[in-house]
Amino acid sequence: MVLQSCRAAQPLVWEGIVQAASLTKPAIAFALLELACTGLIDLQAPISDYLPQGYEHRQNPFAAVAERKTDKMPVQTLSRISVDQLLNHSSGLPNWSDGILALAFEPGTRWQYSGEGYVLL
Repeated sequence: MVLQSCRAAQPLVWEGIVQAASLTKPAIAFALLELACTGLIDLQAPISDYLPQGYEHRQNPFAAVAERKTDKMPVQTLSRISVDQLLNHSSGLPNWSDGILALAFEPGTRWQYSGEGYVLL
């Protein structure tokens, strides 16, 4: 499938990454709540239950493949963050990080909008 971008001379390819910004948040939240209703996911469970090997964070997801950098958030950190904390922006993750992903505050202690949290979801 090829879509023609109205702002670029290059066609968008099916495998391409398209930034959808915050439009994906309601869809992700709905999907997770549906999974919770069917018992397939526990909203109070730590993320480490679902990512037991840790989380590979893309520091610059829109960079060319050769220039992409990643880091890994360890399972010990993920064990302190619950699914519902990611959903309600109280996970401690920053809005965006172009370096190593780290907690900005202790999960569950305050609210801070987090795009990174929804990428993780």
